[in-house]
Amino acid sequence: MAYSATTVRVVRTRRSFHPVRLLLHLWGVRRQRLALSRLDPHLLDDIGVSRDVANDEAGRPFWDAPATWRL
Repeated sequence: MAYSATTVRVVRTRRSFHPVRLLLHLWGVRRQRLALSRLDPHLLDDIGVSRDVANDEAGRPFWDAPATWRL
């Protein structure tokens, strides 16, 4: 059977809210920030982040994630 643009519908589904997924996401944000705070100075230089910026980011609360990190 041949499909045309008028017969095929693209269905976009939205991710449903799932509390376990949210908790895992928040835990991941916390782990990443903790890891960032523990990086050696030469590793921070490799990623182009100063110690002050790393400490500021690591000090943010886990629920305050950038929009690009959100589910």
